[in-house]
Amino acid sequence: MKLDDSSLWFSIPMQLPFIKKPSITLGTSTCLIPVLMLFGLLSLSRVMALQVIKETGTYGRDYYLFLPDKIDPARTYWLVVEVGGFQGATVGTRANEKSGVSCWVSRGNCIGISPSFPNGYQVLLGNTDVQLINIFHTIQDRYQLHKKLFLYGHSGGAQFAHRFTLKHPDLVAGCCATSGGSWADELPSSASDIPIAVSCGENDTALSTSSSPLNRIDWAKKFSKQLDDRHFFYKSSYWPNVGHEGNSQGNHYLTDEAFSLGTSGMVGKEYEDFSQKQQSFNQALAAHDAVQAKSAFAELITFLNNAPAANQTQQNLTDNGWKAGPKAIVDSMQIRRNFVAEETKWMAAMLTNNFPPFTTAMSPVPTATPIPMPAAPTPQPKPFDVAITQAALLELYGPNGNLTAVSPAVLGEHYQCCRIENDKAVLRDANGKIFKIKASAITPKQL
Repeated sequence: MKLDDSSLWFSIPMQLPFIKKPSITLGTSTCLIPVLMLFGLLSLSRVMALQVIKETGTYGRDYYLFLPDKIDPARTYWLVVEVGGFQGATVGTRANEKSGVSCWVSRGNCIGISPSFPNGYQVLLGNTDVQLINIFHTIQDRYQLHKKLFLYGHSGGAQFAHRFTLKHPDLVAGCCATSGGSWADELPSSASDIPIAVSCGENDTALSTSSSPLNRIDWAKKFSKQLDDRHFFYKSSYWPNVGHEGNSQGNHYLTDEAFSLGTSGMVGKEYEDFSQKQQSFNQALAAHDAVQAKSAFAELITFLNNAPAANQTQQNLTDNGWKAGPKAIVDSMQIRRNFVAEETKWMAAMLTNNFPPFTTAMSPVPTATPIPMPAAPTPQPKPFDVAITQAALLELYGPNGNLTAVSPAVLGEHYQCCRIENDKAVLRDANGKIFKIKASAITPKQL
């Protein structure tokens, strides 16, 4: 079967995270530097320049590597891979130094690649998945990278991106696949908690090959239903009055959402709020305003530490069109915790590196402060019996106090309520396991 899924040019332009919809869209040929200057913002690590390097990888196949002009030693970078349509001018069977993946470098925490593949890459023929893994390992040997990468692709690139994700879920943080000419039938459960975004134009009714059993839009809808039936973490969008060229801005936001979920655990308004606060911090660094930088840092830390509970996380995903099972919710919350730890460490390093006199001057002077007497222990409330009377998510916590699972509570189940904290009831079952649920979901049997 010939695997030619069109020769259309396609490049998903990247949105700077602080820009809200509707907004400008940055295409491949758009110069990023004036746009960044317009908003008075340096990117996350204040990188403005870009290195583009052509290299030869496994099997003698070329790829372009996109790097910030200066690598930040305090950063751990995400590798972003763009895969385009068959014989496309951006990627596909040819790598291209003008690939839209270059725009990701402006974020300050990403390195990008545009790989070249032989035909058949759409279904991972020619060891193209191994080729990408080898490139990943090569770049990991040179730079400090996260252990997972992010993929997005259009047409033939969508076919490769989602199949690579399903085959190598341990290596993928997230995926966006748009207007694929075919979709995988096997959906391993090991990939069910990776955020996967799927889209297609409603007028994309042609067959990708003469032997294809379905046209693109019908196959995309069938694949989305399979994801839903298997309880995958996914979002699908179908664009009205749009053909195979796709909806550039819509696909752009889908890609951004899949990336933000897979790398920060945030999406929608929460991610927009973070990006705006990050912008204030970056502007203060660029202006060498130590007082404002420290203030913005404190505001960011407060925001990041105010993590939403499991039910809030689920509602936020639902509001933004994402379907997620209990494990995906738990994973998203853990990804957010990891992101908070990383961002906090990086911002503290930026303050220290940029304002050493300021941070030294602001350090408290050691004094012989008297050791305070220990406070009297707070009397613990007496546990009381309760029953679940409202549908809500029940969070299970392990011995170390970490959230380990989330599942729907069973109406009528009885627990002992140990205490109420932050509008959540801390429960204990007959086996001594600790749970949390919103306080309004329980009714005391006796007070």
